[in-house]
Amino acid sequence: ALADQERRLASSQPLQKGKMTIEEEELAEATILAFERGMLSCPPGTTLRQYLAKTLHCDPMRLTKKFKGDKSLTKCGFKPCKQTPELLEEAQCVRAALADQERRLASSQPLQKGKMTIEEEELAEATILAFERGMLSCPPGTTLRQYLAKTLHCDPMRLTKKFKGDKSLTKCGFKPCKQTPELLEEAQCVRAALADQER
Repeated sequence: ALADQERRLASSQPLQKGKMTIEEEELAEATILAFERGMLSCPPGTTLRQYLAKTLHCDPMRLTKKFKGDKSLTKCGFKPCKQTPELLEEAQCVRAALADQERRLASSQPLQKGKMTIEEEELAEATILAFERGMLSCPPGTTLRQYLAKTLHCDPMRLTKKFKGDKSLTKCGFKPCKQTPELLEEAQCVRAALADQER
């Protein structure tokens, strides 16, 4: 659900065009490696070109022009890695690192301003719920306002103006959920969905 909200949010923004930035190239290279190793969270059969276009929020033709010859994107569909505990743990780390790279790329873009879109509101609500349940991957003590500002790529004051009165953002710092196997597994699913949603 969170991944779908993030995709809708990204699709409401203009597509990236022109020559790739250094940050985009670095993210593309890391994503290609993770795709080839089966470490991503995407449906089996998804093509690398499709996945990269969503990740970089650009037209697939931009990727075809960039990656040609020896560097051309494989047309093979995605195949997840074997489901061993070691590989699943590594895949989780790879996805977290890619999500960080995506956030850094987004932070190099102009901040979102003005009234929130429906997609932004839906993503904010899902993020708030995950924050309150301790299901996010963020340092303890991080405020909800800080985390949402990074997620929505906007000035924290935009959030203060949006969430006031009964809906005001808590000033309490983030507290991770208890470390039981069940909650850790659920938190992993929530974080994977949020990472997909931030694309």
